[in-house]
Amino acid sequence: MWESMDLINRHMVLQVQNLNKNFDGITALDNFSCTVDEGEILGLFGPNGAGKSTLFNVITGFISCDSGKAIFRGKTLLKRSSDKISLMGISRTFQDLRLIRQMTVLENVMLAFHHQPGERLRNVFLRKRTSDRHEEKNREASLEMLEYSGIADKADQPAGNLSYGQQKLLSIVCCLASGAGLLLLDEPVAGINPGMIDKILSIIQELPEKGKSVIFIEHNIDAIMRVSHRAIFMDAGRKISEGLPETVRNDPKVIEAYLD
Repeated sequence: MWESMDLINRHMVLQVQNLNKNFDGITALDNFSCTVDEGEILGLFGPNGAGKSTLFNVITGFISCDSGKAIFRGKTLLKRSSDKISLMGISRTFQDLRLIRQMTVLENVMLAFHHQPGERLRNVFLRKRTSDRHEEKNREASLEMLEYSGIADKADQPAGNLSYGQQKLLSIVCCLASGAGLLLLDEPVAGINPGMIDKILSIIQELPEKGKSVIFIEHNIDAIMRVSHRAIFMDAGRKISEGLPETVRNDPKVIEAYLD
């Protein structure tokens, strides 16, 4: 279902330049810059309050920054609404997941698809056959994604009935259903059992083969080491260290600030 890509010929998909953000005198982002290449998995870690989720919120339009730039595939992201940014090809998860718990697992995935004909009232009456075909196609694609993720047997259950780890997995599947090329995953393996951690990390590791780029936030250093191509350590809104994951973990500045 997903297109493969040549990982050798990578191009920059995201460029963040000198972002600054303050909340009532507290610095959340301090001249922060980073890039993400096509097919790259960038791991982002640091203590609570380091600015990691603030960075995600700025990139995806949930909050504005005080200064700086964020460019996705040559187009500026700042001052665009979160829904417009989503349509540009960026999708994200949240620490609080934001699934519709009363709806089924399958319905949650189907809702994540963009440009559905049934969303327009005129199509419901004038192009019902086309709308029905499109919905059936999305249904089949959703079931295929749930099968790939190992929770197809939960498709008809309310999302709220899933375990916490399964809900985290479902939130990633919803990102995939959106068709986004850049996924921002906020603590995808925090607070879940080792078996589910392995499952989610395996899916994340395979995303570049499916044409996806990833930034993921984690406190789980082993997770960063296992799947990241590159890592950034943040503290107090600043980039303290950047490079290969093992190099960053062994950086004396990182050890002093976080790991010791």
